[in-house]
Amino acid sequence: MSNNIVTIYEPTLDEVNGYMNNRLNADPWFDATEDDQLKAISTAIRSINNLSLDKSINSEQGIIDTIAAVSEVCISLLDGVDPSKEIDSVNVISRSFVSSKVTYDKRTVPEHTKAGIVSPIAWNILWPYLIANLSLSFIRVT
Repeated sequence: MSNNIVTIYEPTLDEVNGYMNNRLNADPWFDATEDDQLKAISTAIRSINNLSLDKSINSEQGIIDTIAAVSEVCISLLDGVDPSKEIDSVNVISRSFVSSKVTYDKRTVPEHTKAGIVSPIAWNILWPYLIANLSLSFIRVT
C-alpha cells in the first residue's frame, strides 16, 4: 500500500446535472439553487477525498464512478441529511410504543456514516476503490 494521497476527479456542475437527468427522484437537486448545488458538489468532493482511495479511482471507469458517487452524496445533502446528526439517528436498535422507550447502541453505526459518506449508494459505488482496513463488527444479541 502506498502512502501517496489520492484525490478524486472533481466533477463539474454540467457532469452532475447529466447524472441527475438520468436519476429517478432527483427533485432535491433540481429544486436547489445553483449556488447550493455547487456547495453540495464541493462538500461531496471533500468528504470523498477524506477516504483512503486506490489510484484506480482516477481511471476512466473510476471517473465515471466518481461522478455518480459525488452526485449521490449531493442528493443526500440537498435532501437534508446532516452528517453530524446521522450518527446519532442510526443508533436506534429498539423502540417501544407503550411508554415511548427507545434504545440506542453506538456500535451499530454503518461504515459509510462513520467514514463521513452520507449516501449508502455513494458508499457502494466507492467501495471497490477503498484501500483502508475495514472490518466487520458482529454484536451478539441474546
